[in-house]
Amino acid sequence: MEAREIPVGLPDSLAEGETRTIPVEALAGRRVTAAVIAPDGYHLTARTTGGTGLVGDLFGMGRYRQNAFLAKGGRVVPVELPSPYRNPYESPVYAVGWIVDGDRR
Repeated sequence: MEAREIPVGLPDSLAEGETRTIPVEALAGRRVTAAVIAPDGYHLTARTTGGTGLVGDLFGMGRYRQNAFLAKGGRVVPVELPSPYRNPYESPVYAVGWIVDGDRR
């Protein structure tokens, strides 16, 4: 259960009102849904943990880590995030889609 980055070549800018479909090579031939909840009922939860307490904060030793979990009902499954996504201030994590297995339309 670990995540990996899928590179997407986004344009530097778009004209106002312009829309564009950008193919994602790593997902070629796969069907992706933009639903918040995955077809199997799980959803992504990201939260931050950390901090070293008052003394650590005063001396600049604070560390914060972003943790991601897949949750469904009462079950919570941790997902290991690659660097730099462990740091919530550098790269926050959001679910943007779910791969729908078995349906390759």
